[in-house]
Amino acid sequence: RVPRISTTTSSSTSGYDRPSRQRATVSSVSGIPFACNVPEPQHASSSSTCPTPTAQHRRWVPRSGADAACASRAALCVQRAWRASRVHSRLMSAKHVIGSAPTSSTDDTTSGLPTTGSSRFAPSVGLGEASLMLGPATSMWTEAIAYRQPSVDQVLRAHHRWLQQAGGREAEAQLDALLGPEAARIVQAMMRIERKFQLRMRSGEGSAWRPPCAVGATACSEIEGALHEWRRCSLAVPVAESSASLETLLRPCFCLFEFVLAGSWLHRRQPGEVGELLSSVEEAGADAPAGSYLSAVGPQLQARVRLQQSRFALLMQDFKGAMDLSRSALVMLQDRKGPRDFWPPHCWELAACHHVVAISLAGTGALQKVQPVLSELKQLLAPAAVLGAQPRLSAPMSEDLRVLKTECALALYMHPKIEKWDAPAEWRQLSHDVHTLLSEPIQPHSRASMLVASAQLTLLQELPWFVAGSARAETLDAVMAHLEEARGEIQDEAAVQKVVPVHAACQAMRGDVAVAVSSAQNWAARTAAFFGESHPSCECARRLATQLESSAGDTPPKALQQAIRDALASPAVSWLEPLGRHTRL
Repeated sequence: RVPRISTTTSSSTSGYDRPSRQRATVSSVSGIPFACNVPEPQHASSSSTCPTPTAQHRRWVPRSGADAACASRAALCVQRAWRASRVHSRLMSAKHVIGSAPTSSTDDTTSGLPTTGSSRFAPSVGLGEASLMLGPATSMWTEAIAYRQPSVDQVLRAHHRWLQQAGGREAEAQLDALLGPEAARIVQAMMRIERKFQLRMRSGEGSAWRPPCAVGATACSEIEGALHEWRRCSLAVPVAESSASLETLLRPCFCLFEFVLAGSWLHRRQPGEVGELLSSVEEAGADAPAGSYLSAVGPQLQARVRLQQSRFALLMQDFKGAMDLSRSALVMLQDRKGPRDFWPPHCWELAACHHVVAISLAGTGALQKVQPVLSELKQLLAPAAVLGAQPRLSAPMSEDLRVLKTECALALYMHPKIEKWDAPAEWRQLSHDVHTLLSEPIQPHSRASMLVASAQLTLLQELPWFVAGSARAETLDAVMAHLEEARGEIQDEAAVQKVVPVHAACQAMRGDVAVAVSSAQNWAARTAAFFGESHPSCECARRLATQLESSAGDTPPKALQQAIRDALASPAVSWLEPLGRHTRL
């Protein structure tokens, strides 16, 4: 039976409309090799009305040279095209909603991401969760890391090849178990979950898929329940002539879902769940029976675990731990021990390791060691082949690298203990780099960072005028406007690290002591709420407030000038998004 295709009418707006009253109308979709022939309604007298055409009046008239099978194939092709178009548009809309969702709602509602193969929508990130999620910069790296994660089908094919190459009675027994009815039932269930939540690409490069940062709490609960059931059923199935159970054979596939869950929980700032899932994957590889496929792919799973643990440690402000874990993950990914067709490392995974190292070095104050790491990161981040295949993701990451390099150069310039060979020339170069980025269409969080950098450079240039007692009001007003614009583009914890210190310095240079002291105290309170009393910015803010309260006379004392310089140098390279702290002040 040929599926229904809409006819061309003046009021038709979708691919599935009611029958038209036209006599013989070619299908509204170009290329369909058949026409829709509907009988022309008879002219009715004044005492009768024209009957409305129904489905029974419609019949399909194939064009010359086209049979029913050809018409059916064409109709299915059109339906697939419409479905792919709807999936793509809803995915883009949902990603926009995730990035700018209102914080007033507390319901875990549907975000609009489609369930592949179903007319319903899969539950995803709730709008009420948006205020607790990590920002777009971290989400971008989460998506990049998961970009080349294999599907269940790919892992099983690699497993079958490995067993066939291994040979022997035990390998044959394991292969028979994987092809048995119990394993087939569990594998089909895993593939249904993948399709339902669109966890992997289905139509090749560039097709729609859902990264871990777009998997919401409801979806996580369903995946966790399914994982528990799969493991329970597989543990009960022994494998003849083998020490491994069916659960051991299918565990590499289970680990894929555990990585998705870990990425989702990390994005929603749930450190306890992240730690449990990563420990589960780590223990699975370590406790795998010798000679099993799980033992062979254990180093590759361990490398991904350490990469996620390094990101986790970075968000927990453990810079040394994050640096050690990311370097270890980088070495293990480059070694590629085990089957090479299981999960080949992607250049973005290697770039993510370098990114964590760079942020950790900046967090520890080793700014002079950051530039060599960023140079290695640039070579891995956007090769020509990747730029052409995935510009939607590679272009923002390249932009993030440019912003990171500019912020690092600015932090080196602002550091009081680093010697400057030609300070005016360095200032001009930094100002040129910042304004070049601001003149380009960049992401909101990148624009906010560059607006803050522009404010820092402007206030540093204005500081001698302030010392002379004649700070220009119009310049300070322009800086305040930039800071207000930047504040509207980033989350609270990012604003505390970026905008609030420069705002306090600007208020101090305005000359209103009471307002400036209040701004400095607000900076200290908000920093303590997000990062704790021991954070260096707390001491810097308190020192600025103390110097403002003790300052008197027309000429600012040197201690106040130094406190303002310290405040201007306080914004960090990039910013941290702490886990477990959701205070909104």
